[in-house]
Amino acid sequence: MAAERLIINNLLSKVKQGNKKSASWLMRMIEDGGPQAGAILSRLYDFSATAHRIGITGWPGVGKSTLVNALAKAYLDEGRRVGIVAVDPTSPYSGGSLLGDRDRFRDVDGHPDLFIRSMATRGYGGGVGKATRGIVKVMEAMGQDVVLLETVGVGQDQVGVSAIVDTTIMVTAPGLGDFLQSLKAGVLEAGEILVVNKADNPNAEQTAADLTALIEMGRHPDGWKPRLVLTVATRGTGIDDLLKSIRDHRLFRQQKGGVNPRHKIAARQEILDMIREQCLNAVACRTGLYTRLPDLVDQVFQGRQDPLRIAQALLKECNLCDDPSEDPSIEDPSGE
Repeated sequence: MAAERLIINNLLSKVKQGNKKSASWLMRMIEDGGPQAGAILSRLYDFSATAHRIGITGWPGVGKSTLVNALAKAYLDEGRRVGIVAVDPTSPYSGGSLLGDRDRFRDVDGHPDLFIRSMATRGYGGGVGKATRGIVKVMEAMGQDVVLLETVGVGQDQVGVSAIVDTTIMVTAPGLGDFLQSLKAGVLEAGEILVVNKADNPNAEQTAADLTALIEMGRHPDGWKPRLVLTVATRGTGIDDLLKSIRDHRLFRQQKGGVNPRHKIAARQEILDMIREQCLNAVACRTGLYTRLPDLVDQVFQGRQDPLRIAQALLKECNLCDDPSEDPSIEDPSGE
């Protein structure tokens, strides 16, 4: 453990100096999970968060990556240090993910003040990955001024990004009626800035009018009135207006004490998630869960047991369940 702490401390020290290789190692350890990840995250909370975290979300095909590319270029031109976290979906079958960051951000890739990190959702909902918050905190520890978080394409209830970032940009494009329906369903409340990308499309004005009507009908939780910006990200059109809206929202937050009300909700969820993870690790360690898991799966599949009774039996082995069901015993293929 002492050697492990020394390695983590050494990596963190180099990350504070802006070392990208060390940052990549820390991010990999966070994504892999386990005790090391917990130790790293605990240390990262010692660093003050100064970066402006901007989330870019919306349905697939609206040009999120192109918009992130344009924003990154604009901030780099201003002399800012920029981080990009690009979240890609994980295949539910192969577990793989297409991490094509270098192709998506070709206009800015290689800039000395830019750090790009692709990550997979690994089945985590909300358009982000379970380790996303930790990845963002590593970028903040590196001294990045702006962190752009691009999510996978999202639907009505997938707005987990808004609990991580300071400003959420919801991106749509002309002709996406389904996206407008999702906004009506409540996603509008999660976005501080609405962007109609591909605004050179003849239907852009109608889409903008529909969104304007939604903004007038809606109510943002903290009193901010969402801004509407039209862009053509491939040409850089509207990016200056978008930057101004982002700055205005940050100023609004600062005037209200810099507090994002969703972050408090997120902190509560983070505590509960950490408890669940620590409990699962403890159960796995004490019961040899992962060695026994294939047989337990077969028991459920064959109808010989059900998941609740298995869970209660495992908890009883760990003295964590005082009142299990009547007969919680399960078959142990290891014979232990």
